[in-house]
Order: sequence, then structure tokens, then C-alpha cells
Amino acid sequence: MRQEAANERDLSRFEGEGGPSAPSGLSSSQPGTARARDAWENAARLIACVPILRVRNARASTRYFLEVLGFHKDWEDPPEPGRPLLVSVTRDGVTFQLSERPEDGPLGGRANVHVSDARRLYEELEHHGARMVAPLDVQPDGSVEFMIRDMDDNVIRFDQVANPAAAEAPACATGRPPHAEFPRLFRRRRKPS
Repeated sequence: MRQEAANERDLSRFEGEGGPSAPSGLSSSQPGTARARDAWENAARLIACVPILRVRNARASTRYFLEVLGFHKDWEDPPEPGRPLLVSVTRDGVTFQLSERPEDGPLGGRANVHVSDARRLYEELEHHGARMVAPLDVQPDGSVEFMIRDMDDNVIRFDQVANPAAAEAPACATGRPPHAEFPRLFRRRRKPS
């Protein structure tokens, strides 16, 4: 019990007028303090985020992502029959893991993907039979967005920001998707049986 208490951190300093996600005294729209910026200046850099979408049948979902959404299959784990499958799919710099494993969360997840040309992608995905949830919508700031639903009720929102130069950043130094350089980092390790 004492060990658990020792491991607990006091997070009350993050609760303030800006809500639970803002440091005390700052609104959630203000950048972090100078001390926080200095502390993180030489920190390790984040490379990529790979959302896990829970699916009922990873092979069927993979076919949907390949044939309808234009992704390609990177790998699957484990290859043994009878075990819940995890499959990685990628299009350009965006990777999703499609998982049958219950511990990876509930069905019906959500993801947001920034794109260079939402209108063109909308036409492409509609032509290939994607299940559209929300039609192409132009926002007051000039951003364009639409949403699709996969076979397992996961919703993916595609958006094109009004200022594309501000949103564009290479996935990593080589311009290749991060999983291509570090494929083992993004695989889930199996627990020993």
C-alpha cells in the first residue's frame, strides 16, 4: 500500500481555470510555461502515433482498408491460427493497427487524419465504396472535412486544414513512414503463454 502511495503523483497542479488539462492559472489555449518549454527542449522526440482500431475480423477489415481506402498491408502478428490477429496497414505516412484483441479496446473507435486534398480523397473513397458518415463539408475557416465508417463502426475523419503549410511536417527525417524505418517498434509484444 505504501509503495502504491509513493508511486502516486500529485496532479492537482494541472487543474485550474483552463480545465483539468491546463496548468493551474493558464487557460487551455495558452502555451506551456517558459520553465516547461525549457525542460522539454532537449527531450526525446516523438516519431509517430499509430492508432489501434478494434475489429471483429482483421482479415476482412484489412481487405476493406486495402481495396476501399487505398492502404497497403505492412505485416500481421501473430501468424499462428486460432490467435487474435493484429494487422498493420499504411497509406502514405498514416498507419493503423487493426486488432481482434479485446484488450485493445472496444469496437467503434475514432481517428482523425490530416490530408492534402480532402475533395480529391472524398471522390476517390466514394468511388471505391467507402461508407460515408458525413459528406464533404467546408468549414468557415476554409478547412474541408468528411468522415467514413469502417466495417466495425470505427469512424475516421479526414480533414484538410485551411493553411496546409502549417500542418505539413515530414513523418521522419527520410520522409518515409516511421514504421518503415522502425517496424519492430510498432509491433505489440505477445505475453508469454
